[in-house]
Amino acid sequence: MADPNVTKRTFRLELTRALMAGGIIEAFSTTFLLYFLIKVYDANDTLKSAVMSSQRGGLLLGFLVVAFAHRWHQAPSRVASITFFTAAIALAVASSTETATIFAISIAIASCMWSWTPPLVTQFYRANYPSDRRGRLFSLVAIVRGLSAVVIGYAIGRWLEHAAQTGQDLRLVLWLAPAAFLMTAVFLWCIPIHPQLKSMGRIPRQSYWAAFHWLGRDKRFALAIIAWMSVGIGMLMSGVLLVEYLANPRYGLAYDSGTISLISIGIPTTIQLATTYVWASWFDKVRFFRLRLVLNAVGAIAVLVIYLSPHIGGLYLGAALLGLFRGGGNIAWNLWVTKLAPEDHVGEYMSVHTFFTGIRGILTPWLGYYLLREHGVSAFAWVCFGFVMLSSITVIPLLRDEKR
Repeated sequence: MADPNVTKRTFRLELTRALMAGGIIEAFSTTFLLYFLIKVYDANDTLKSAVMSSQRGGLLLGFLVVAFAHRWHQAPSRVASITFFTAAIALAVASSTETATIFAISIAIASCMWSWTPPLVTQFYRANYPSDRRGRLFSLVAIVRGLSAVVIGYAIGRWLEHAAQTGQDLRLVLWLAPAAFLMTAVFLWCIPIHPQLKSMGRIPRQSYWAAFHWLGRDKRFALAIIAWMSVGIGMLMSGVLLVEYLANPRYGLAYDSGTISLISIGIPTTIQLATTYVWASWFDKVRFFRLRLVLNAVGAIAVLVIYLSPHIGGLYLGAALLGLFRGGGNIAWNLWVTKLAPEDHVGEYMSVHTFFTGIRGILTPWLGYYLLREHGVSAFAWVCFGFVMLSSITVIPLLRDEKR
């Protein structure tokens, strides 16, 4: 059991980080950085592609950062803090330049560094939070961050409209990003480190690829990674190409921007935030792989309803089911290794998980576009469904083992 004082301090710092900085980071990473690349810097496709792929690159590098923390016996929260501080410098360079190339390279560096931190965060959550409340504490932080991102995103959007009309320099708002990263660095530095160092132990120097050895040593972990790859490919394909399906006349819909925004963002995000705490409570109480099967069922049904429904009401229902899936999926993706990994190796397990997340994140858009273009919407939907069902089949032996 975690020290109650450590838990309380960690939770307060994480909640404050989500409120003051997390919303800004979410809003910029998902919307406004790409907006500036297109509208302000008129960046070419190469620069835009570099920025969009940089986060996947960070996921691929997470295992090296975790290995560094273990090799030099550094608290994961401190390593994450240094990462965010360095990324803040890169964002400051981006905010001060008028050159598209420098802006894009700086943003790509910051995005890459930001996206290799989840294994570090999961490691100190395991050390500083008790197992019977970990999911709920994480969910409360996620809800605050999501609500903050909605409010801040709306405020920034309105300010950009006003600035464009009055002739102000739009780039002034970019300074919010390095400020948010700097605040994040400070909050992470203040996270209690003693439980983290105690849980890590003094691990001998080893290869930076040591995290991948767990795939051979822990057969349950290897099977779980295969299950995650299957469900990830299916749900990522369906999510990445949702706007393409709704907007492109080739597929018979061609909805207006308001309807597309409602189906792809408004409804799923609302349902996700409304159900996150419920999923988190279940995560804390039940065996994980049973939860994984339920999530797979919800996601698979959502895909079929969205892509095979002949009426817009079906799209609304499918969007709600997608939000329900994401509410639990966010908890599961971030915390599942805490239920499987030895305490001192949570970061290593998570870094392998994020590595394969990056792999499928790179591959699925290509596969999805091919299926949608060459074989049509119906085949695309059933292939996505099939990948999710394959994940469920893979989970069944893990469920039996979990019961034993």
